[in-house]
Amino acid sequence: MRLSLPIMATSFVSVAYNLTDTFWISGLGVSEVAGAGTAGLFLWFSEGIILLSRVGGQVFTARELGAGRVREARERAAASLSFAILLGLLMAALLHLFRAPLISLFNLPNSETIEAASTYLGITAVGVFFAYLARQLTALAISAGNSRAPFRINSSGLILNMILDPLLIYYLKLGVAGAAWATVISQIAVALLLAFTILRQEPFTNLKIFRLREQLPLWAKMFKLGLPVAIQNIGFASISMYVARLIASFGDPAIAAQKVGAQIESITWLTAEGFAQAVTTFISQNHGNSKPDRALKGYHQGLLMISGIGIVNSLLLFFGSSLIFSIFLQEPMALAEGSRYLKIVSLSQVFMCYEMLASAAYNGFGRSLFPSFVVISGIFMRIPLSHFLISLGYGVASIWWAISLSSIVVGTILIIAFELSKKKLAYEGK
Repeated sequence: MRLSLPIMATSFVSVAYNLTDTFWISGLGVSEVAGAGTAGLFLWFSEGIILLSRVGGQVFTARELGAGRVREARERAAASLSFAILLGLLMAALLHLFRAPLISLFNLPNSETIEAASTYLGITAVGVFFAYLARQLTALAISAGNSRAPFRINSSGLILNMILDPLLIYYLKLGVAGAAWATVISQIAVALLLAFTILRQEPFTNLKIFRLREQLPLWAKMFKLGLPVAIQNIGFASISMYVARLIASFGDPAIAAQKVGAQIESITWLTAEGFAQAVTTFISQNHGNSKPDRALKGYHQGLLMISGIGIVNSLLLFFGSSLIFSIFLQEPMALAEGSRYLKIVSLSQVFMCYEMLASAAYNGFGRSLFPSFVVISGIFMRIPLSHFLISLGYGVASIWWAISLSSIVVGTILIIAFELSKKKLAYEGK
């Protein structure tokens, strides 16, 4: 709990970042919300790439620290940082240079939405490098059991973003570009503060980050562990992009309903993701220290706590759907559709939490392939299911049901599968 609470709070900060942008952009109009939300899908896609370094860096560093091998832990931390820096530079350049053809994939309904999407993506692409650096530094801090410093620093970034959003969007009249610059400036500040703080504390002082010849073998190991999780997240984003094209055929109100609704729903999955990082670290350290019973006990305690998170959020989204959505958009058609979206996906919140917890436990034991396969298969199920329900005449609600049902199926499979295999995973090689 001591480890997970600051991580969950940091995840709430991430939610607040997105909701702050959405709140201020919503004052510009439905087209601007739809455009920024569409651009946000590519930023979500880019989040999958950082997992190539983040998962392995966190798991391997925590395992070595748990075993008392500090020098080896420092080597893995340094390798993960150099890997993250390379990935960040490449992804930032790709998103900025190819934003026009990427946005054209969605067949957006009007020129205002296209312009908003292009502007937002072109600017926020710059911040991807700093976001990658911040994600990796946060993962390393958590691997050493330090989740408080990332929370304080990310909270400071949120406060800065909240100040800059209205200032840049309305006072300086930069519109969507102002929201994008507010995010980028905040990301830069957070990354620099994290680097200044984390890299001046043991065991991460004086890391030799750019010894690339020595680090290439470690990159390969991190790539191998992180690849299934990265494919899972990239696949998730890619399939969501395809689904977004389906949603676009129903017009701007449907696009805005899903984009804002997904930001609200992220209260659950970002919180669960933060909690899952704590479970991964707890299991990795105890597994590395030959304490399988304690590793499993941590998982079971996590299961109880994450169930509570899922239940509370389900009730909140179901009974408060209209009230919550109206904070961001009051346009009648978008409000009605957004409320329906939240009611339908509220049914899957507990199962989404189970999916993330079970995946985190598998990752902690160094077994990332199976949960990633299950998740990506479940997400892919959304495409044929959406088309089938649309053919029956259920309209855009078909897509909301496909999203919710696929999460229920995936969460059920993973939580049962882990229960059946946990003893083997915990005691393997012990």
